Amino acid sequence: VVEKTPTAIGAVIAPDGTLDSAVVFALTSDSSGGVLLIPATLGIPTNYGLLPLSEFWKAEGIDAVAAGVGKVLNLNFTEKFAIEPNEWATLIGPYAPLTFNSPDAVRDSKDAVVFPKGTVTLKADQITSFLTSKSPKDNDVNRLIRQELFWKSWLTKVKSGSAPFPGTTASGLGRFVASVARGQLSISSLPVVPVPAGSPVPGGGPMVTSQESAALDAVAEIVPFPDGAPGARPRLRVLDGTGQLSNGINAAIILNAAGGQVDVIGNAKSFGQATTQIIYFDGTPEATAQQMQRALTMGELVASTQSNSGADMTVILGEDFLEKFGPTSGSSGLPSSSTSTVSSMTSTTVRK
Repeated sequence: VVEKTPTAIGAVIAPDGTLDSAVVFALTSDSSGGVLLIPATLGIPTNYGLLPLSEFWKAEGIDAVAAGVGKVLNLNFTEKFAIEPNEWATLIGPYAPLTFNSPDAVRDSKDAVVFPKGTVTLKADQITSFLTSKSPKDNDVNRLIRQELFWKSWLTKVKSGSAPFPGTTASGLGRFVASVARGQLSISSLPVVPVPAGSPVPGGGPMVTSQESAALDAVAEIVPFPDGAPGARPRLRVLDGTGQLSNGINAAIILNAAGGQVDVIGNAKSFGQATTQIIYFDGTPEATAQQMQRALTMGELVASTQSNSGADMTVILGEDFLEKFGPTSGSSGLPSSSTSTVSSMTSTTVRK
C-alpha cells in the first residue's frame, strides 16, 4: 500500500482579515519537498461559475480554502492552517534580516512605494507589509514572483541557521518549513492566466485561472504520490509483470503525474508479461484508461465487466515498459503476488 505524500495548505492572511494568498506544502521525504504559491484571485469552479479563492475564505475560512484549492489541484491536504499577520515577526525573527533582489517596487493600496525595486532587506516586523501590500495596479503574477523570492530567502536562512525553529515542528507550518528547508527544495507559483476583461467577477476585482494540465504539472513537481478527493482521481493498482521494475514505482509516479492516484504497487501473479496492460473495471470510462495509456506511451486497454471497489484500474507492466524505461533498481526481490491479473478477470475485451 502506497504511503501518500504529506501535504498541507496555509492561508496567508492580510492585516484587514482578507485572504492574501495560499501556500501548498509537500514533503517528498523527511528532508525534502516543495512549496507552491496560489493567488487569492484564483478562480474556483462552482455551481454558480468561477468564484475567487478570496470569497471562499470570506465564507468559511481555511476549510473552504482547502476545498477550493484541492478542487483545482485534485488534492486532499494532510493539514491546513492560517498564517495570521502578527505571526510573521515571530516566525522570521531568528532568521532576520532577509535580503534579496525584488524585480519591482512594492506599493500599498494608495500606490505609494513601500519597498523599492532592487535590493530589499527585510526586518522581521516588515514581512507582513512586504507580502500583503498591494496596489490597485498590481497583478498577481508579479506579486507571486516577489513572494517566491521571500520564501527562497527565508528557507535558505532556516537551512543554514543554527537557531531552532520558533514554534512546534511536530505539526502545522513548522513541520513543513523545518523539513523542506533541510534538503532538496522546489519553490514555484501555480501557472495562471487572467480571466478576460469584461467577465463578471464577484467583488469587482481581477481573477485568474489555471488550466488543468498546468495544475497537474505543478502538483506532480512536488507531490509524487497524491491523495485526491473522492472521484477526483482514478484509483490504480500498479503491478510489475517483469520482476525487474521494483514493483512499478517509476510507472506509478508517471501515472500520478497524469492525474491518477496509485494506491497499491507490487508484483503481478507471474512474470514474463510481454505487453503492458491497462485493465479498467466496470464503471470506469474508457477515456480515463486512455489517459493513463497516453501517460505511459504504451499498453493494451483491457475492459473488464468485473466491479472492483479497491481500484478503478489495474496496470500490469510488461517487457515493453522495461525495454523503454529500463529497470529501476534491479529485481524487486518480492515474491509474485496473487492480486488481480487478466487471467482472473471475466468478460474482458482487449483494445490496442
